[in-house]
Amino acid sequence: YSNANSNVCSAREHLMQGCQKDLFRHGMPKSLFRDLDDWFEQICALPFLMRIDRNTGLWERITPTVSLSQYFERNGVSWEDFLAHEHYVWHSSRPRVKQSTLELRSACQQPWPEHMAACTLQLGIVEAGQHLHDVVVNKYFHGDENLAWTAMRKFHGLTVVNGLALDEMKEIDSLQSMCERQDVTGILNLTSQCSRPFTTRELLELGVLVGKGDAKKSMDILNAHNFSGNVVFSFDPAIFLKDVLDCCSEALERRGFGEH
Repeated sequence: YSNANSNVCSAREHLMQGCQKDLFRHGMPKSLFRDLDDWFEQICALPFLMRIDRNTGLWERITPTVSLSQYFERNGVSWEDFLAHEHYVWHSSRPRVKQSTLELRSACQQPWPEHMAACTLQLGIVEAGQHLHDVVVNKYFHGDENLAWTAMRKFHGLTVVNGLALDEMKEIDSLQSMCERQDVTGILNLTSQCSRPFTTRELLELGVLVGKGDAKKSMDILNAHNFSGNVVFSFDPAIFLKDVLDCCSEALERRGFGEH
């Protein structure tokens, strides 16, 4: 990147991760979108950066900084302003309202000899859909969607740096195993990786849940405080990726795509 070795697998993604990192504006969103209304609500909660002036046709910066929802409350709802705002949300997979498409950004920056590989994988992910979701959540995260989402955010960050050379993933302790051995101190240390502070009562509640071995509720509390730490899950990335590829391959074959 910039005519120098970046020492990461994807220099652009690595650089862009710093764009309003605490707000999850780039990469994977903070949490699952349950439906279209939830997506609109989360997108509109992000700061409104710039809009197109209707008189000059030029972009103008929004000052002072407010969320798009706040801007609409003060100035009225504008579809054009929403489209301008959505254009500057850089989630790795995202709806594109203006084009009525679903954009998966992993197709960017592919080496030419294998430039269609990422596109094929993306199509497989879309075709596999719900089945792929069920395999990932139920097989690896005990049916806990919130834990799965947080884990995949960590996975995403590591692949940006190291690609698929992820042997260190096997060494990451899982929240489940921490709860199983009632490691209250270990989980309380995770609170330093949350951007929203804890009250004394909330810390006590978290400690009690860990003592009971309740990983799901413990993770819910961490996520409610904007947890972005490293301790999420523990599994063999090679086996996980094989499961994902198998789901994608089977889905493509059912649609009559690809070679057998």
